[in-house]
Amino acid sequence: SSLLTDVSEFASTESAYQSSIITDILLLSSLLTDVSEMASATSNTVSDLMADVAAESAMQSSIITDILLLSSLLTDVSEFASIESAYQSSVITDILVLSSLITDVSETDSATSALLSLVSNETSAVSNVASEARASVTVNTTEIDAVSDMQSSIITDIIALDNDATSSQASTKIVSTASILVGYKKITLADGTSFSCVAFVTSVS
Repeated sequence: SSLLTDVSEFASTESAYQSSIITDILLLSSLLTDVSEMASATSNTVSDLMADVAAESAMQSSIITDILLLSSLLTDVSEFASIESAYQSSVITDILVLSSLITDVSETDSATSALLSLVSNETSAVSNVASEARASVTVNTTEIDAVSDMQSSIITDIIALDNDATSSQASTKIVSTASILVGYKKITLADGTSFSCVAFVTSVS
């Protein structure tokens, strides 16, 4: 009876122990389920992280490409700036040359104006002299003989009035080289000295 009691207690204890084991198994199963779910979530998180890493890598590649393009663009801009600077220097040089040319032209214009003014003054002076010469030359039409009929006799009179041989030769030479006789006049000074004046036209303009 005592043994049966012990067996019964042992059976009760064993049953409690088995119940405890079953409870532990259930808890472990639940824990395994949680672990499995956590592992699945972790796997999903890792996948998400991998996707994020891939996206980040692609973004970094894109950024690197943009940086390279920007670097190339900056190089082009630098080259363009150098070309533009050279062009501006060329333009400035051309402007300076043009300015010098304009100065030379201005100086030439000034010199030309001065020369034209001088020529104008000289022309005016010549014109004045010519006017004075024209004013000083007076032709008395009553003293002009008929050239075609009287030229020979007038020449003879000139030579006769001039007793000096040299003067006669000079008069003859003048008469012989003239083409048209236009006037003749004998002039007597207050002291009695007389000489003959004769006018010829050798050219007409």
